[in-house]
Amino acid sequence: MHPSGYQLAASFIDKIQIHHILHDGLRKLKSIELRNCNLIKYSKGGNYFFAIEKSNITVFNAYTFVEIHKMTINTTRIFSLVFADLDKAFAVIGADGFMNRWKLPSFEDLGQVPLGQRDNQS
Repeated sequence: MHPSGYQLAASFIDKIQIHHILHDGLRKLKSIELRNCNLIKYSKGGNYFFAIEKSNITVFNAYTFVEIHKMTINTTRIFSLVFADLDKAFAVIGADGFMNRWKLPSFEDLGQVPLGQRDNQS
């Protein structure tokens, strides 16, 4: 669900469907032709929409649904996706202990961090 509460995204085997949430139901807004997405998520601020299929990430503008960026991550499967405040960065966690961070909106790689280690910088 979009942070504003006005959109709902649902992933199906053959596509992702975006719906407007109305008073008495849902109205279809957009279909995105991406197959087998196991994780879809809006960023905290609602500017980005992420669709993940195994180790592939496709990033869309959450309002126009124009594809912004596409990347393949060096892990067998992505399990979790988290966002920094104000949509400044995001991180993914993979099935094999992989964790990496990227800056938004540039998608600059901020580096891989092995699980179990903490970044003690302020």
